[in-house]
Amino acid sequence: MIFILSLFLLTACDKTSEAPKHELLFLAKGVKVDAQAKLLWQDQAINKNNEQTWSKAQEYCQNLVIDDFIEWRLPTRVELEHLITQKHRLDEIALFSYWSATKFQTKRDTAYFSYFGDGCLRNNASMQKHYLVRCVHSSL
Repeated sequence: MIFILSLFLLTACDKTSEAPKHELLFLAKGVKVDAQAKLLWQDQAINKNNEQTWSKAQEYCQNLVIDDFIEWRLPTRVELEHLITQKHRLDEIALFSYWSATKFQTKRDTAYFSYFGDGCLRNNASMQKHYLVRCVHSSL
């Protein structure tokens, strides 16, 4: 019974919130802009194969520089939900799991992630797992 419940927690899909649909537009090579949310999204070939642990993903985003834009970060779970609604507008997308910066509050050392294949936001991922990284920039 415990095993079945654990398996459910790892695979449950959280589509409870209705994320508003924002349009992503080209800004510069490797960057898409969501003017409504005032966010810049990294959109580079590396987004399809850059698998990191949660802490390494945080570090990667903090050190990222694209076209003179600095101060990138991992997206919150809400920001990632917004991006899922516009994934068809990304040039560099893999239908795999991407990290969110949002920690899962009821279980230590876990965080939210999104599986872009089905558009589901999931929780309870060990921060030691390797998921893809897509950074966001919030000063537009």
